[in-house]
Amino acid sequence: MGVCYTAMAIKSVYHKLGRLEEGILLVCIPFLISLIFIEVIFRYLIKITLGWYSEMTTILYMWSIFIGVSYTYRVNRHLSLVLLVERIKNFKIKNFIQLISEIFVFVSSLYIIYFGSIIVSEQFSRGFKTMYFGIPMYVVSLVIPISGVLILMTSGYKMVYLLKEKSDGEK
Repeated sequence: MGVCYTAMAIKSVYHKLGRLEEGILLVCIPFLISLIFIEVIFRYLIKITLGWYSEMTTILYMWSIFIGVSYTYRVNRHLSLVLLVERIKNFKIKNFIQLISEIFVFVSSLYIIYFGSIIVSEQFSRGFKTMYFGIPMYVVSLVIPISGVLILMTSGYKMVYLLKEKSDGEK
């Protein structure tokens, strides 16, 4: 019963993190598009350039990209071996290729976490801030290791599912 409860708790956390990713994207992307539209109107119709616009759009773009990568990976909308794997009829070979792919993603996410943490640490120790808003740059760059952790968790979840599916398929 303890293992079943733990599996249910992990699945619940996994789905809640997916909702969090969706929420972040539902805020960032429309806001980003609105800012770009406003900047175009100001720049070409009113002939005024907004200095803070570039900073805010860069921050929103960065968060949208990194969280978006994690989200698309979570919902299987990323480019991967999908075209190859879908054509394979043999269950064992298909499962093996998917597992190798997940291991590669898992290791890559460790790389993202490690080097993203170095970037955040450097920016924290040097006290870098954004020019207009004065936001500490490490806060902006936190999205790099955060997305790495989200991808790592998704990859781990998918590997467990594939291994469970493999053991169920062998029975």
